Amino acid sequence: MMDYVGLTSKEIDTFYVADGLDSYHDIPKTIGVGLLPDIDQDKIRFVGNSSHWAPVCASYQATSWSAPFRSKGA
Repeated sequence: MMDYVGLTSKEIDTFYVADGLDSYHDIPKTIGVGLLPDIDQDKIRFVGNSSHWAPVCASYQATSWSAPFRSKGA
């Protein structure tokens, strides 16, 4: 996919992986079979099941997408 959109691994700061399995991920093997891009493993972040954020984010206008992620003190 990176080739298709013209990205290189150096252009990716963080690669977020959303899944609901909450299981151990063997990153080198996952990269090896092509499920994750071949990038520095420190750039890969697993965020768990993110499906619950879809209705929350959809309720905000495009200009305030960061609202659900702000801390209570901000």
